[in-house]
Amino acid sequence: MTRFDKICAILSIPIGAFFLVLGIIGLFAGSNANFSLPPVLGFLPFFLGWSMCVTLIRFWRKSSAADASGDDKAVYSEHFARFLRLHPEFRSADSRLQWAAFHRWINDQGKRSENQS
Repeated sequence: MTRFDKICAILSIPIGAFFLVLGIIGLFAGSNANFSLPPVLGFLPFFLGWSMCVTLIRFWRKSSAADASGDDKAVYSEHFARFLRLHPEFRSADSRLQWAAFHRWINDQGKRSENQS
């Protein structure tokens, strides 16, 4: 998120809290809200709307990109696939652990090949 998006989100939290309280009370007693904002504060609904729309749009884009990419455990290179074939104990491990072990394996191979030369 950009700095402007974060400012909008921070400013919308108190407004959102107000709407939450209004909604909880409104559930039992009904609600009637009339907003009269002076020109200096008349822009506050803009921040609420901006924050809600941008967050929702970015969430949709991120989730659709994640859906398109497929499985988290997808093999990204032939070297990584070879590593997983040689060390099946890492197949069900967390991806950070897999990549850390893979990098150690690659570095060890590089050291061995330098020593053999």
